[in-house]
Amino acid sequence: MSNLTNNTLIRQEETDTYIHGIITGVLVPTGILGSLLCLYFIKQRHFEQTPQSDALLINLCVSSLLFCTVNAPVLAYTLTTFPINYFFLHPSACQGLVYIFWFSQTASAYAHVGIALNRFITLMFLSHKKFSYSNLVAGFLIAAGWIIPLVTFIFPLFHMFGTFGYTTIAHTCLFVGVILRPYQLTYKTLNSFFPLSLMVVSYLAISVKLYCIAINRQRRIDKSVNNDAFSRTTGGLTRATDATVAKRKRVRAEIRTTNTAMITCFIFLICYVPNSLYGFFVKTVRDLQSTTGMSLILLVWIGCATSPVFYVAMSSVLRRKLIPIFRTGGSRSDRMESIRQQTQPSIEND
Repeated sequence: MSNLTNNTLIRQEETDTYIHGIITGVLVPTGILGSLLCLYFIKQRHFEQTPQSDALLINLCVSSLLFCTVNAPVLAYTLTTFPINYFFLHPSACQGLVYIFWFSQTASAYAHVGIALNRFITLMFLSHKKFSYSNLVAGFLIAAGWIIPLVTFIFPLFHMFGTFGYTTIAHTCLFVGVILRPYQLTYKTLNSFFPLSLMVVSYLAISVKLYCIAINRQRRIDKSVNNDAFSRTTGGLTRATDATVAKRKRVRAEIRTTNTAMITCFIFLICYVPNSLYGFFVKTVRDLQSTTGMSLILLVWIGCATSPVFYVAMSSVLRRKLIPIFRTGGSRSDRMESIRQQTQPSIEND
């Protein structure tokens, strides 16, 4: 009876592994197409954001492309060709795969951190006339997001502090052992706790700032209504200056960019946080490689691959393209003319 139960559990684990492999394979075209479409939108200035914000979004697309072109195909291969495959027979290649996996996964998290800090800096100093967002700041955020994972996970490649390898439990290449407990705490902190904390704190501060902006906007509306009423009774006329109009347009553009970044980051956190918490509280490597652990890791892979897709999906330009297509009213020529007019590349700069 015990052998029957064990055989049933083994078959169930093998089925789960195969399903994980199929889902990972689906992420490959999804992530690649989403990232390429996002890069196209950036080139066409469809996101209507600053060059620094564009650079950080390109960085996010690059990290997603790295995962979807290198990691995801190989991971799908190992998960669907167990128990014996190329990486099972070639430990060195397996170690390299694990390194690229952790590197790209952590780089994706820090790409979101860079966008979050960029949004925080921009909104906090939006009203300062003398403030000019430096390209060096954006460059530093991008460079730090790649250097941190590059250095953090290079040690196990040389069998220092930990070991990469093929695990017969999860049927793929993962961490198979950590020699030093302090290193385990360090890499988990740099991979999970530190970037997640920066994202959460940044967007909480941004939420407060957006609330203050909304209150100030309502006060300006009330004041404008009162001024208009006074002007009508006295025969005067009040007009906003060109500088005021330009400033308001800039604020609205930054708020739109921030809202998109917040929603995309929130979706990424939904995918990233469960595995991070699970990784902190489990006691053994076997728990990390269980069906639950692999399912949570798969959720992280989904977040890494699909972040650019959500940026594109929330683009106002994409909505303007799709609405006329699904609109039933009007003739076909009217709909085509509407599409042509509404899909012209935006030339507005912040």
